[in-house]
Amino acid sequence: MKVLVLTEAELREVVVVDQAAVKAIENAFTWLAQGKVSMPPIMHIEVSEHQGDVDIKSAYVQGLDRFAVKIGAGFFQNYKLGLPNSPAMMVVLSSRTGMAGLFTIFFTFEFTIVTSISLATELLPGQRATMMACLLAASGLGRSIGALTGIPLWLGGGIRATSGISVALCILGLISISWGLKHWGGK
Repeated sequence: MKVLVLTEAELREVVVVDQAAVKAIENAFTWLAQGKVSMPPIMHIEVSEHQGDVDIKSAYVQGLDRFAVKIGAGFFQNYKLGLPNSPAMMVVLSSRTGMAGLFTIFFTFEFTIVTSISLATELLPGQRATMMACLLAASGLGRSIGALTGIPLWLGGGIRATSGISVALCILGLISISWGLKHWGGK
């Protein structure tokens, strides 16, 4: 399977974050803070005999006419078959009737996760297990901290505060990676 690598300039040509996208993100956090969102825990299915797993995620916002259910898989031996490691789909349902409206392949999130796994394990190839453990620990810690602080942060500062904290944490992450490569790279 051939991997297409795009530059930042190429991505900016095709991916646009406009006011409508920003407004949708603002609405989602506002509705969550107001208690208008029904979001059950993630359902996780382990398929250990084939080194895979499936996560099922969904949420419903009161008053909207549709909601989605995302089914995302991670089968990390698929590359041997020439298949994507993280196939996924979203099913959009009517909130009045429950009838499915659309099936869509959903790549972005899975691509990000798979890329971060590759990045983490290849930064220090001799320490793949340690890097993978650190990535999973940091991801779990980040989700926990985000769940505890996200709503108060949003209510206190909106998109600017949320964006500012995100940028600061990304910079901290880059500094950490740089420091780690400098100090552990030769070991």
